[in-house]
Amino acid sequence: MKAAKIREMSTDEIMVELNNLKEQLFHLRMEVILGQMQKGTKIQQKRRIIARILTILGERQRNQTQEAGR
Repeated sequence: MKAAKIREMSTDEIMVELNNLKEQLFHLRMEVILGQMQKGTKIQQKRRIIARILTILGERQRNQTQEAGR
């Protein structure tokens, strides 16, 4: 998921997507533990998307704080 697409989403939609990704990441980690998945590239991709989402949420929060302080 690209950052531009995430920025177009509302905060509520982003939070739902974040929860879904965290759940998917959990299941992928379980597959690795159970030996069903060999490569961890899917885990790495999910972690990067989660990091992008958290970065954008942080940007929004900082912008709201700055606007409120003016």
